[in-house]
Amino acid sequence: MLFKSKQAEENELELEQDEEIQEEEQPGFWEHLKEKLPKVDPKISMKILGFFIGFGYVAFFSSRLLLPGGTSAEFTPLNTPVSFPGSSRTVSRWVYSPSQSLMEVELVFKDSSFDVVEAYAFDSMIKTFSIKQQPVNVIINTSDLCVVHIPVPESFRAVSLRMLPDVEDASADQIVKVYTNPTEVQVVDHIEAKTETAYRREQILSNVSLYEEQIQAIKDESSNLRTTIQNVRKRNEDLEQSKRYSTDKEIMQINTDIEANARYIEQLEKQIISNNRDITELQEKIENTKKQAEELK
Repeated sequence: MLFKSKQAEENELELEQDEEIQEEEQPGFWEHLKEKLPKVDPKISMKILGFFIGFGYVAFFSSRLLLPGGTSAEFTPLNTPVSFPGSSRTVSRWVYSPSQSLMEVELVFKDSSFDVVEAYAFDSMIKTFSIKQQPVNVIINTSDLCVVHIPVPESFRAVSLRMLPDVEDASADQIVKVYTNPTEVQVVDHIEAKTETAYRREQILSNVSLYEEQIQAIKDESSNLRTTIQNVRKRNEDLEQSKRYSTDKEIMQINTDIEANARYIEQLEKQIISNNRDITELQEKIENTKKQAEELK
């Protein structure tokens, strides 16, 4: 589980406060937003724009993501789904290239309802020594995968990415707002826009690394269990030796302890067997994932 540092909390608070001030300092924001909307039917674009204006600086610039129950999604951790009515959103990659002053954010969308959103409208706010709106260059914009590039100065302290389904009847609970700060961003040498196929292949292969990490964690656990088993067996050997100088009553207690230790060893051995099954399953997932990636070439 990820915990916020004191500096991250301060950055979040400052970003929230400055966003409220920014409402008055950027009168041309809605004009910029209109320009960034995808080329769709003018009536639909105007309705989307009207939605933003309607909820305006209460919803789109609010300090918290509009979720049922007021759930906050600030400083969104990677690979952690954020649930919404009928869907979930996951930030699968958030990287930054200092040499390019460019940030890339990859989001995965999963709809559990039949109302699949085909595309999204985006906007971002950057916190440096002040706060300002930044344009978002949409690289991939599909129903289940979105990739955006954001010009971000190296001095950034926090970034807020906001998105809304590009549909005629968009509602408040469909607004998505995710945050990050420098401590949560992966720094890379270079960011280059790729094809949708390339992004999807990378996304699939990224699961291989996750599976491999899980396998290593399980192996480490099993290794610790084996060490514990050795220690318990040694303890039983010592208890057996102690019987030579023990009374009958003491021997009865020693036998009880030895039996309890033996049962404990059985539990640990069963856990190791279960771990081995989990490793086998993860290895199968790795093979299937690699095959799936190969099919996208």
